[in-house]
Amino acid sequence: MVDSWKSMVDSWKSMVDSWKSMVDSWKSMVDSWKSMVRSLSKPIGMLCLKHGYIDAKISLSKSGYVPGESAVLSAEINNASSKTIARVETALLEVVTYTAKRGKPLLNHYGIGHRHSEIEKKMEVRTVVQYIEDFKVPKNSRSSYMRMLAIPPICPSFNVCSIIQVDYQFRVKIVTKGGLRRSIAGDLPILIGTIPVRHGVPPQQQPENLTPDRLIPPKPSMPIKFEFNPPPSHVECIFGKCTVDEEKEDKALNFTPKYIYYSGLK
Repeated sequence: MVDSWKSMVDSWKSMVDSWKSMVDSWKSMVDSWKSMVRSLSKPIGMLCLKHGYIDAKISLSKSGYVPGESAVLSAEINNASSKTIARVETALLEVVTYTAKRGKPLLNHYGIGHRHSEIEKKMEVRTVVQYIEDFKVPKNSRSSYMRMLAIPPICPSFNVCSIIQVDYQFRVKIVTKGGLRRSIAGDLPILIGTIPVRHGVPPQQQPENLTPDRLIPPKPSMPIKFEFNPPPSHVECIFGKCTVDEEKEDKALNFTPKYIYYSGLK
């Protein structure tokens, strides 16, 4: 009787958690048309070898994209240092978080039990696309940088699973010539979906320094505009084949996942 009640309570908890995850995902999807802005500031050099500051404001016209779409990333750079900025590096990163739960103590080879934390997380980050571009900004001057990044066929963002979560973010790194601590970097979280949202709000209309670590923004105050586009196709993932080991199989399976890709998106 006790076990049945415990199972029922666990089922209800799982259901509530699933609904919460679905609500968060819906909020993220609905708010994917909003622009993203982040301000960065960092001193260049260290101790007695400081060379001034570099300030930058990086922005995206919206925060939701689909594979096949291009994101336009812009940066307003203020080089208030005595060093010349040499290059700008931009990248789309995939962040996968794995969650494991333990309920029993572990035994070592001496037979002594010890308990780890009940919940452990592991994070893996890999680069989807990256651009390294020479971009000169002389000392004590300003400049504007813009880069278009095409979204390749990749797994959509999701956080409805209790053991795995997939997020994406754009990273911008500004590097100066020579010296220690010569770079400044910042991230903008984005949502990779399966349905295009073509409406965006200019970045200057959004408040600054409110970029979250993950894309779960508040309820929007404007309607979303959906446009009809050519039907998507399914294209092999940019990361290629992955090895799947099955206990009942003699050989490992080489599986290549395919994801939705909008090749005719304008």
